[in-house]
Amino acid sequence: MTGTDSDDSQVFRNRSDFEFKDHKVSLGAVQIKRENEKPHAIKLQIYRRKEQSYDTEVGGAKPKKRQLQPSVCMKVLSYLKDQLQTVCNIYEGSGYKLRVVCDACNPKEHHLVDLEKCLKNDVVPCGTDTSMNTAHIKRYFSKGVVGASSSYPDLSEDEFKQLITEFAQWYDERGLLNRLKVLFKEMLGDFEALNRVTSTFDLLALLTDSGLLSRQKMSVLYDTIQITKQNGFEDMVKNKLPFFQSFKTQTTLSFSPHTINLFNLGKSLSDLDMKTLDGRFNFPVLKKYDDRWSLILDLESRGLLSEDKLESVEKDVLKR
Repeated sequence: MTGTDSDDSQVFRNRSDFEFKDHKVSLGAVQIKRENEKPHAIKLQIYRRKEQSYDTEVGGAKPKKRQLQPSVCMKVLSYLKDQLQTVCNIYEGSGYKLRVVCDACNPKEHHLVDLEKCLKNDVVPCGTDTSMNTAHIKRYFSKGVVGASSSYPDLSEDEFKQLITEFAQWYDERGLLNRLKVLFKEMLGDFEALNRVTSTFDLLALLTDSGLLSRQKMSVLYDTIQITKQNGFEDMVKNKLPFFQSFKTQTTLSFSPHTINLFNLGKSLSDLDMKTLDGRFNFPVLKKYDDRWSLILDLESRGLLSEDKLESVEKDVLKR
């Protein structure tokens, strides 16, 4: 099982390709060489198609690389597990294991590591003297983490809803919704749905529907509190909701480096910076954005603040 941001898929026999949103999923039979055995195996690869965006510097369309959406990866994994379990139920004595390609050793060796071990551990051993960091696996398939509930208080469904209510009210009262939209845009991947969001409640509902937030999986709340510097929320909610003790620090950050860079850019924009960017990318029909976060959302959704352009915008347009 592999994931990549490229659309350069490898061709192998007996392969079936299908589309899921703007992702392509390839599934096919492969042979694994092992001493004294030839196990049946299938190879799953997930790609996200590149997006053609207009490059205002060069003057033409240019493909923009985009990261895989965790919600898509988790849905594909869930579907695969369901289908494999169906097969195992039909054929007595059959079973399956999910493995990922190790990126810590020589790629020619095609060493595989157990997916569940990757999701339960920060590092997994590879060979005798090498270990693979599993942060990138958890980012895309974190819904499958085994035992994740032990990282958080054992909340009932009603208690979880109370916590979500306090979280939403806290952020809405402080007018932080557009900041949250910037943080969750890449993770959710659906800009149209995000654009319809008018409250933090709506946003949290999208996260829940995408499998990114649940009673057993609240790291995204903790990471949001940390990056937005709203640590007072945790102190408030501990006093208001006796059943809640604390969020536990996670080793895997929910947000990608690009999202964090966009968020930091938003925090640093001055009124003059906003006018400069509005003029640079929207002249002569200026948009006169309500706030810096609306500007970031708009420009990023148009491919003007993509990973490969963000640095040049800061350097050449904002003169930093």
